[in-house]
Amino acid sequence: MVVEAFKQLNPSGRVVFGGNQRPFRIEERKIIMPRNEEEDKTIYKVVVNHEEQYSIWFADRDNPPGWNDVGKSGPKAECLAYIKEIWTDMRPLSLRKRMEELARQQNS
Repeated sequence: MVVEAFKQLNPSGRVVFGGNQRPFRIEERKIIMPRNEEEDKTIYKVVVNHEEQYSIWFADRDNPPGWNDVGKSGPKAECLAYIKEIWTDMRPLSLRKRMEELARQQNS
């Protein structure tokens, strides 16, 4: 019943995910999910949005609207390590710019 409801929402049966959910796929009326990170052989890519916020996405998928490739792909742990290294300021770009503007105004 769950599978049938899912097929109505996603007739292609392709891998889908959202939020903190793990990727899963439908195979012969069963939902197959990786049991742990070691079993996850998925290749991901690092993507960035206009606010310079980073995330990972399936390498074989089109990017979600508003997200662009950074040029890094690989296993999940490798992509997350890359993000940890380069994303040192978690504030969105618009906030950083506004704070810089306010600091300039105070120093004038």
